[in-house]
Amino acid sequence: MKEILKDYYEHLSKNPHALITRFYGLHKIKYTKSTGKHRIYFVIMANVFKTTREINVRYDLKGSIQGRRTKTKPDEQVDSTVALKDLDFLS
Repeated sequence: MKEILKDYYEHLSKNPHALITRFYGLHKIKYTKSTGKHRIYFVIMANVFKTTREINVRYDLKGSIQGRRTKTKPDEQVDSTVALKDLDFLS
């Protein structure tokens, strides 16, 4: 993220209506436990579903297939407010 930050910022400045996700922060938390020092990295992002436009299909893609299915049958109809997962996307 740090490597692309300058280009990302310039792109969004020139294209304020672009549909790519807005990142608001890149953070690191350092803490110590009995097992040693640890770090957690995380990002703060805009909610991409906050829109006045109708969203017909949503996917929550993680890049994994382990337990990543919402539908129980391939032809099952799912409410548009429910996010489908990786295996639903691939089928």
